[in-house]
Amino acid sequence: MKWVTFISCLFWIGFTEPKNVPRRYRDVEQLINIAGFIPLPEKIVKLGSTALLSQYVQNARFNDMEKLAKDVVELAKVCDTNSQSEPRCQKYAGYVCVDLLCQEPGLAEKYGFTKCCAAFEGQRHSCFLSHKNDTPGFIPSFQNPNAEQVCKQFQDHRDLFQAHFVHEVARRYPTTSLHLLIAAGHDYNEVLTACCQEAGKEACFSAKVTMIIQKLQRSSHEQHQMCTIKKKYGSNTMFPCEFAELSEKFPKASFSILYHLSRYTQYMHEELCKGDTLQGFFIQADILKDICSHRLEISAKLDDCCGRPLLEQPNCIAAVENDDRPADVSPVVKAFIENKVMQCHSGNSTTDWAKHLLLSEYSRGRAGFSPELTLRLYEGYMDLLHKCCKTEKTEECATEGEKQLENQAVETLNSKNDTCSLYDSGDSFSYQDMLLPEFTKRVPQLSFEDLYKHTKQFTEGVHECCHSNDSQKLICIEGKVDLVLGDICRSHVAHPINPQLGRCCREPSRCRLACFQSLDADADCVPIPFSPEFHEDLCSDKPENQHIQKQSYPPLFSMFTDLTRNQQETRFLVDLIKSKPTITTDQRQTVTTDFNGLLEKCCQAENHEECFKEEGPRLVENTKAALGVH
Repeated sequence: MKWVTFISCLFWIGFTEPKNVPRRYRDVEQLINIAGFIPLPEKIVKLGSTALLSQYVQNARFNDMEKLAKDVVELAKVCDTNSQSEPRCQKYAGYVCVDLLCQEPGLAEKYGFTKCCAAFEGQRHSCFLSHKNDTPGFIPSFQNPNAEQVCKQFQDHRDLFQAHFVHEVARRYPTTSLHLLIAAGHDYNEVLTACCQEAGKEACFSAKVTMIIQKLQRSSHEQHQMCTIKKKYGSNTMFPCEFAELSEKFPKASFSILYHLSRYTQYMHEELCKGDTLQGFFIQADILKDICSHRLEISAKLDDCCGRPLLEQPNCIAAVENDDRPADVSPVVKAFIENKVMQCHSGNSTTDWAKHLLLSEYSRGRAGFSPELTLRLYEGYMDLLHKCCKTEKTEECATEGEKQLENQAVETLNSKNDTCSLYDSGDSFSYQDMLLPEFTKRVPQLSFEDLYKHTKQFTEGVHECCHSNDSQKLICIEGKVDLVLGDICRSHVAHPINPQLGRCCREPSRCRLACFQSLDADADCVPIPFSPEFHEDLCSDKPENQHIQKQSYPPLFSMFTDLTRNQQETRFLVDLIKSKPTITTDQRQTVTTDFNGLLEKCCQAENHEECFKEEGPRLVENTKAALGVH
């Protein structure tokens, strides 16, 4: 695999927001009262309230949450008719909802939130937010009900089944966007409608509901990653990536519109990271409204999305192809560089507003670039100009440096093409086979199960991205890869893995991949003893499970409960690399050939176990002697 050249990565922490932004973008701290529900359909209000209340009290039963959700709907109706008659109409909707929880007789004692109810207003609400627990397994995994029984009752109780499912997923994903949870309820109803017509109801139901849950898991994972970055580096780190992505996606939109939408999206994520999914929901609804009300100024490709129901708009807008680049937009922002060179001589520094403007112009001219790449190159430009301003030949320095940055951009795009070519030349197993040795050398301290999980996630991401349209491939790949590296880095924070990985994990997320790819084998790692055992189950495994064992008996290159023969070869190779991190490709191939020869011989023998007992130790000793391992 072609590694991307690592370039410097600076942060945007010092960036400030221009003061001429419309008030509603700056004052998002102004919480939205119950009137925020009024424009929404009653069904959406009820499902959203059910999800919200279930997120506040994760151990609550559905019947209790459903009753209170109906109370929220009724209150919204009162506020719609005459908001002056009801004081609660002027309160933040989140405060109203926790008040309903605390005022319901016996509920606080039943579910153990009396301490929160002893507080008032904002402190009470913050108490509920602080008790949200999104640790996997805190609430047992969702179990599909019996399909036959469900289908008998579904037609007469569609809304009830939908609300019950929303309750179940909301309490398992207490910080996930209400929009996603409501959409999941909609998808669940469609699954029931389709599967209840099938002969194999149970299989249909299981497969399709699993897809809904997996979608929520991915969204929760991505949000968790974003919140980790925000916590470590500050909220301003989220803005430039969003700004770069929107600028590239909608190059015809004005700077002002793109800036406002990016800031508002940043605020939405900030609320979600606090656990305030209701405020996040209201902000998202406002963002969608703004996009659609300005769609003629943003992109003609938004017409279809804006004509769809509210629940379908976010995914539709995200999937819209990048708009055509205006003829007057250039990939190279010469005007800024020349202006900056002039500023070098006058001693003036570039303003934050000018930096934002450059980022927007740079992104608009870069079709097919990921936000991460755009930011790396932009920061490279800023570093370059800072360096060149200190030299006598400023303009020559800037011109030469610009060529180097352009070469790095080409290298990254070629790396994307190489990645997809490699994947397309084989299958998911062979691609994962290539990744496992690279991951194992860099982080040999990880267990085989973790190495297999991360490389499997990486491979699944590449599979998805390489089948997307060309303009989205790099955006997709860098996003998926960063999720995998984010997982590894969270493991490192909890239990330090090795110093060189720690260095990469301290980098901004957009620079972690290049850092990780630049790592050599961990020189400080103490090799493990090479002592695999071989048994007759190697001959009876299914193909996929065999592959895992292959990747792990210190590996070659579901999850780990039933290993295939090729999986056993994979396990074999991983352990081998852990025993000798500096093993060459040729040495790996030789040992793998010997291992496959052992499998072929013993699986054809009359007594599999006896053959492995005799031939296995011989293979181990020959391997040790050839590689000089113990």
